[in-house]
Amino acid sequence: MFNMAEFLKTNLIRGYWDGSFTKTQVNIFSMNYLMNGWFVQSDVDEVLEGIQPKEEVEGEAEQLLN
Repeated sequence: MFNMAEFLKTNLIRGYWDGSFTKTQVNIFSMNYLMNGWFVQSDVDEVLEGIQPKEEVEGEAEQLLN
């Protein structure tokens, strides 16, 4: 069965990395999808994590471990 949330998450993240969307646009779209019931909070979190540069994500993980 088609999963709309997965489709939206994948395309927001890909769209950011290929330059189709800015970080601001991804944030606005994610919040709009949350407010309209297409996303739950964990979906928004996943999208926001997916558009973070790898260095930031790795640095945050190191901070959590220390």
